[in-house]
Amino acid sequence: MSQGLELFIRMHLEKTPSMQRGRQTLTGDVILGVLGKLQREHPLGSDAIMWRWLDDAQARERIEQRLLDELKQGENVRKDLGKYIVLTAIDAFHGTPTLGQTRKLKTLWKSHSEQAKRSKRLIRGYKLSIAKAEKQELAATSEFRQKHYQGEVARLNELVEAERSRLDTYAEKQASKSTKCPKCAGTGQVKMNTCGACQGRGALRLTADGLKKMLRSNGVRMSEKLWRDELEPLFRLTLWQLDVAHDEAAHALSKYLVGEKAA
Repeated sequence: MSQGLELFIRMHLEKTPSMQRGRQTLTGDVILGVLGKLQREHPLGSDAIMWRWLDDAQARERIEQRLLDELKQGENVRKDLGKYIVLTAIDAFHGTPTLGQTRKLKTLWKSHSEQAKRSKRLIRGYKLSIAKAEKQELAATSEFRQKHYQGEVARLNELVEAERSRLDTYAEKQASKSTKCPKCAGTGQVKMNTCGACQGRGALRLTADGLKKMLRSNGVRMSEKLWRDELEPLFRLTLWQLDVAHDEAAHALSKYLVGEKAA
């Protein structure tokens, strides 16, 4: 992440923006002026940054309106599918998980997160206690002791199920937030090796092939020609537009901030 982009995020998170670097200070008025200039000169890029890094819903709405207006003016045959492709690409750029990605991410969170480790450790302890209580039940010499151990086994089994439910709820919530890979924590590597869960990308990126499979699994009928000539290029173009606009705006932001500090 560039210094300019880092400052951009911090400026929006702080109630009273002020950036101190050495003896030079960027005051709130200067910062707001820089942000206004960025929005005027790089509207799509500025919104792309706001959407990707700050989850700004209004920025997303502006991106959506701009790109859908371009779609309407284009020569696409299937405007309905085209709209879906554009909206999906906007979310893919942000890192919003699709339904299929959410299912896979949930499995990964249940296997590789710190919460998963804690839950598995607790469940393992409960199961050891259950095995011990069951042996004690078999060795019990009175009906009272047998019922006591049966109750203990039932209580421990309830704790196991409660912990599994807790982990399932946690994993489902985390999987809906982002496509960041929980196995490698977004680094793309596990113990100096490429992460197999995300193929070293650090996240479960939605590819064109993945989108194609998702459309067909949802019952969307489309010919290979339509996909090859219109839908796939639209998906790739939309992602490319957002990536380029984002990077250009981030570069411009760094330039603006350097200029203001030197003034």
